[in-house]
Formats: sequence, structure tokens, C-alpha cells
Amino acid sequence: MIVIALFPQYIFNIGFWFSIFAVFYIYLFIQYFKNGNKILLYIFFNIWMFLIFNPIVHFFFAQTAIEQFYSIPITIFFTIFYPLEIVAHIFNISSYFDDYLKIFLENKIYVYEVFTPLYFFILYILFSFFSIWSKKSFFILNILMIGFNFYLYISGYI
Repeated sequence: MIVIALFPQYIFNIGFWFSIFAVFYIYLFIQYFKNGNKILLYIFFNIWMFLIFNPIVHFFFAQTAIEQFYSIPITIFFTIFYPLEIVAHIFNISSYFDDYLKIFLENKIYVYEVFTPLYFFILYILFSFFSIWSKKSFFILNILMIGFNFYLYISGYI
């Protein structure tokens, strides 16, 4: 609310709303998964955040590809890779890592479009908010998340 009060133009900024939803889902994750194994939660958090956000993102941006799943391990390993890449560039040995990046970037990616239907988007947002107070709603939200992601990634091959 403070940000909107100071910068009212952000109310029309999709990046701002994505940030709001991301923080919301982070807190929702913490609320329901806080008592698990920390190492497993670190990995599961990245997977869950990727999957839980897809219905919202695909309401606005329809392009998708199976290769998007690469973002899950990339996010996890980025904390190791990025500092190593900086050190490698400082000592002029970055070509070892750059070759792997070139292979990754030269990969041909099949892109297709799937939009989140408006009725599903509204239902998803409602269950997201109901999940604050209700574990049943959180369970239903996760069913919706799994169903949408299955639909999203299967659609490219139908």
C-alpha cells in the first residue's frame, strides 16, 4: 500500500503485480511447509514456486515450452554458478563455463501458446486467497496448480 501511495503508476505495472503475487505465494509456502526438512524444502520451494505461478503468468503471457522446466535446477544452481563465473572471468578461465552456456543457448526450443482461461484465473485467485485461512482451500489450490501445469505442458504435444 505504501508503494502504491508513493508511486500510483505502479498499479498498472504487471511486474509490480507479479512481485505482489510472488511474495504472497512465498508467505503461503512458509505458512504450510515451515516444519519440513530444510534441504528438501529448499529444492521443493523452487519447484512449487515455478508451478504455482504458471496459471497467473499464462493469463498474461501464453508462450511456453517444456524447456521452461530448466529454470528450476538453474535457479537452484545459480547461487553456485554465478560466483564461479565471476571468478572465472577475473582469472580469464571463463571459457570452460562458456562452452556449456553456448550448448544450452544453441538448443532449438519448441514454443507454443496456452492462455489461462478467465474462469480458471478467477477461481485460482480466489482459492489462493482462501488458502490464507483454510488448509482445504490450500489443498484445492495445489490440485488446481497440478491440473493446470499438466494441461499446460501436455498441450504442446496434443
